[in-house]
Amino acid sequence: MPRIEGIERRLARALESIAGMHQDGMLPPVLVPLLALAPPKGMTVEVAVRTRDDDDPGADDERAAPAEIRISFGSARATDVTAHHAHDPVADVVNVLSDAEQNPQLHFVALKFLRDRLLPQSGLSWASSPHSCQAVIAEAIERGILTTSKKPNPRNPEFPVTAVQLNREHPVVHRVVGAEVAENGFGHAESV
Repeated sequence: MPRIEGIERRLARALESIAGMHQDGMLPPVLVPLLALAPPKGMTVEVAVRTRDDDDPGADDERAAPAEIRISFGSARATDVTAHHAHDPVADVVNVLSDAEQNPQLHFVALKFLRDRLLPQSGLSWASSPHSCQAVIAEAIERGILTTSKKPNPRNPEFPVTAVQLNREHPVVHRVVGAEVAENGFGHAESV
């Protein structure tokens, strides 16, 4: 998945979480004006990022600067796939991990980092609970959607870390992040 599509997905997820954060008292007062960007109840949000290079099919998404961002709302029923992703925590984990695997600064994603930092920072309402994060990750591992491996701990080499990565051959990964990403395995060889 090109970098721009990842940005679109993260922006949509952030906009969808604003109202929930406000209801839970987690939205700082200075950010309350962002509620105007949240989708109305029963609606879903779609984000389209257009770059200056969109007219050039050979342009590299990695270096393209956003020139325009369009936010639109649609009926949650009209987009079954989007509605399904919004209510499927395993699909949420796949999206968050897919984004992390594309981060050139990460050589791998530790299970603890996914559970304690990436998921809670994603803005997903269910991910604010460490117990929920652990349960959804465990389900994804049990279903074979995520795989685990041991990696040397950069801080303490005597104690290896459990790393997680997407099983790019799993049909759920294909459905959620797209067949092209699953087949091409965007990210680095060492990214997990």
